[in-house]
Formats: sequence, structure tokens, C-alpha cells
Amino acid sequence: MAEGSFRRLLAATALSDTAQGVFTMASVLTAAGAAGSAWLVAAVTAAATLPWLVLGIPIGMVVDSVSRRWTLAAASLGRAALMLLLGWLLLAGNAPAWLLLAAVFLVGALQVMLETSAEAVLPGIVERTGLTRANGQLAVATRVTNQFVGPAAAGVLFGLSAALPYLISAAACLVAVVLQVAVVPTRTAAPGGPARFGAGIRAIARDPVLRTLVTVSGVTTLANAAFLTALVPYAVAPGPLMLSSAAYGVTVSVIGVGAAVGSLLTARLAALVGRARVLWLSRVGWALLFTSPLVTGGWVFMLLAGAGSILGGMWAVMALTVRQTTVPRELLGQVAGATRSLTYGATPIGAALGGALTAAGGASSVFLSAAAITLLLIVPLRRSLSERRLRAAEDRVSTG
Repeated sequence: MAEGSFRRLLAATALSDTAQGVFTMASVLTAAGAAGSAWLVAAVTAAATLPWLVLGIPIGMVVDSVSRRWTLAAASLGRAALMLLLGWLLLAGNAPAWLLLAAVFLVGALQVMLETSAEAVLPGIVERTGLTRANGQLAVATRVTNQFVGPAAAGVLFGLSAALPYLISAAACLVAVVLQVAVVPTRTAAPGGPARFGAGIRAIARDPVLRTLVTVSGVTTLANAAFLTALVPYAVAPGPLMLSSAAYGVTVSVIGVGAAVGSLLTARLAALVGRARVLWLSRVGWALLFTSPLVTGGWVFMLLAGAGSILGGMWAVMALTVRQTTVPRELLGQVAGATRSLTYGATPIGAALGGALTAAGGASSVFLSAAAITLLLIVPLRRSLSERRLRAAEDRVSTG
């Protein structure tokens, strides 16, 4: 492992994702304080998530066409400029709704470029045997900063000044730029042809390992969206679990902490039982999470949900590592972009299905259906992602 480059990438990721967490929460708070806030909050949420669905493929092409450390730095620099502009306009009292939406969308697009570039550059600075551990550390940095530190800091900063969260986020992005340009891969991708639209999707379609990974990720995303749609009215009083809003917030935090712990433990468990078993054991974790609301007692629900998220959280790290070791480096950006677009497309479908199923059969039917579907995914995982098949896929990349 190029320890210096990885440490710089890890620090840049922590800074960048803190900035993203602050910016995302601040943009929602800004929208909530504007006239006609209901539609604007919804529009801000849509603008933040839309780039993941529609821009993954073209951004993957860009990442595979130029130096990845420069796409990392360019993405952070662009985000800093947009955040500074928005902060300055808020200070001047002249930040119209359309500009807020445009900034949120563009920052989201640059975040897609940032994460795709980081995924593609990592195999160039970390040995194959260290990828799982490195991915776990990056996943924890992202989860802690983006989901916990950033939003909490945004609330405090916004209380002092509506512009302050944007200015602080911009400063964090600028520091990240300095670190990102110093990330120097020791191994570079083999020269490939020009990036072509759809190359990532074609690579996924013809490779059984990638095809299975994307299918399982998409179905899990769909099931999770349905689960979350049904969970809030079921868990929060006057729902059956009778949790207060504060207790529900603690539960969500417990799930996040569990997933972070799972990310850190992925490499150790893989060393003990193998990568293939980690992949299908993660299905057991997701199923436990999905059925946890069916128990009686809020604390038992929290504990089961947290335990399930430990195993469930290992999926993202292990699946990412497998993708990095079974895809030629010159295609990593395009495959990553296609994977994100295909997976994120399942979220609105899952939310709609969750709402319809809740109305028809109650929340418990959603929880049981999500768990059953998740457990059934063990079948294709064991068939297509055995340790032997994973090694064969890696060998094809190494010798190809």
C-alpha cells in the first residue's frame, strides 16, 4: 500500500464528506426557511439525488478518460466554488430559489464524480490484499462525517448565520483539493480505447460476477426503500412500537453505527470465512434488520436493528472490493457509474411499492416481504459468487 497516498485520500474523503453533510443539511434548512418551503424542500431533496441516477454513466466516462486524481481535485474545487457563491449570495440577501436548486444539483453531480474517482483510483494506491480494509476505512469516514458530523455541524452553523455552513463547507473542500492532488497512484490503468457510452453497462451484462453484484445491490436497495417507507409510521407513536421521535432518531443512529462497525470488521471476517461467505452472510444481516420492527419493545428493536446492520453493512465494502478486483482498471469509472445509476433507480420504485404494500397489507407485510426477498438472494450469490469464481474473475483481469 502507498501509505502516504492512502492517508491523504482518507483525510480528503473525511473533509469532503463533512463538507457534503454540512451543505446538504444547510440547503434543506435554507429551503425550509423560504416562502413556499414545502415544495422547495422536496425540490432540494430531488435535486440532490437526481445526479446519482442520471449522470453516473457519463461521469464514469469522464473519470476513465483523464487522470483520476485530477478528477478528484476538480470535483472538490468545483464544489468549493459553488458553495462559496451560495454563501456569498446569502450574505448579500440575494439567493433565489432557482439558484439554490441549481447549486444543489451541480454539487450533487460533482459528488458523483468525486466518489466515482475515489473508487477508481484506490486500486492504484492500495495492493489487492489491502483493498477490503481500505474500503472499510473509507466507508466509515464517509458514514461518520456525512451522516453524523456534517448535519450536526450544519445545524449549529446555520443558527449563527445562514451563509456560514456554505463558507465552512467550501473551506473544507479547498483543503481536500490540496490532499487530492498529492494522491499519486503507484500503478496506473493499462491504456484503453476512448470511453464509450454504455461500456459500463455492457461490462456488467456480460460478466456473471458483476451482473450478480448489481442485481443483488439493486434488489436490496429496492427492499430497503420499501422498508423505510413503512418503518416511520410503524415505529413512531401512535404506531405499534410507540417510539418517541427522539427514540426513533437514536434507533437510526444505532443502525448507522452498526453499519460503520460492520465496515471496519469486513476485512477480518473475510480473512476468517472468505469473501463469498461474507457476501451471502450480509443477506442474513439485512433480513434481521428488516424483521426487527416486528419484535415487541423498542430497545429490543434497536438492538436487533443494530446487530443486523453490522452484517448488512459489510455488503457495500465487500461488493466494492470485488468490483475493484474483477474489473479492468481502465473501465473502473464506467462500471462504477453504471452500477450507481442502476442501483439508485431502484429507490423510487421501492418507495412506491412499500407505500402500496403498506396500504394493502400493513407494514408487517412489507417487513416480511423485504426479509424474504433478501434471504432468497443468497441463492444467486452462492451460485455465481463462489470463491472459485471470484478468483477466476480476478485472474482474467490480471492476465488480460
